[in-house]
Amino acid sequence: GCPPGAFCEPGEVEPPPAHPATPVAPRVPLEDPWSDGLPPLAPGADPTKPRVIVVHPAQPGKSREVVVYEGSEYTPRPPPPRRRYRNIDTSGEALDRPLYGLALRAEAALLSRQPDSPNSGIGGVGVSVRYRPTPSFAMDAGLDVVGGVDTNGFSRREVPVSVSSMLYLNPGDFSQFYLVGGMNVSFARVASSYLESNFAGGNVDEYTYLGAQFGAGFEFRFSRALAFNVDALGVVRSRIDSDGNGRYPEYYDPKSGFSSNSSGSGLLRAGLVLWW
Repeated sequence: GCPPGAFCEPGEVEPPPAHPATPVAPRVPLEDPWSDGLPPLAPGADPTKPRVIVVHPAQPGKSREVVVYEGSEYTPRPPPPRRRYRNIDTSGEALDRPLYGLALRAEAALLSRQPDSPNSGIGGVGVSVRYRPTPSFAMDAGLDVVGGVDTNGFSRREVPVSVSSMLYLNPGDFSQFYLVGGMNVSFARVASSYLESNFAGGNVDEYTYLGAQFGAGFEFRFSRALAFNVDALGVVRSRIDSDGNGRYPEYYDPKSGFSSNSSGSGLLRAGLVLWW
């Protein structure tokens, strides 16, 4: 109806013109700030529970670290796979270069007991330099000085020079098992208190041998620079010097007439190795 005092006429009133529409910019989703490092949910975790995120800022030489706590359980980022270093380093740091070593040892020969020489025994010391281009392989060049009483009851002084290869079967462990094998040349001088028919000098003689050694041992790696090793070797060899066309063989049995210039023995060694 009309308000009091007003004249009204029936009719339709057009609505006011609409205002022009203002364009609205599309919503751009914000970049997920954790998309480059947020770990996934732990197996069995409740996705509705809030996740507590702790961010450790990046340090010089290190990237940012993100730690996530889900409920009351801490789910750390899994550790990176252990890097198999190219050369031995018990501290875990990779070494991309060969190793060099100096080995110092004491040794004793394993001799058969003979009735004529119940007090036989030979021992001595040795030194080696080693080159280890890979964790599993090394070369060893050694010089030893040994002496004592041999199985014939003669006083013996001997200087072996050897070159060997060493194969490490488990180079990444503290206790490393290795196989060793190589060649040797040895220079010996023997002496007797009596004149011997098979000695070129009457009561003294000198021998030169060419032989081979093979065996196995353990190296215990206490640190990057220090190790202790123990091994057992078998040695076979034969004389390469002149024995007077068989007149002065090393071994001669006057009862049977048997003679020989070949021999074999065992050797036990133990010592320290310095690596750098």
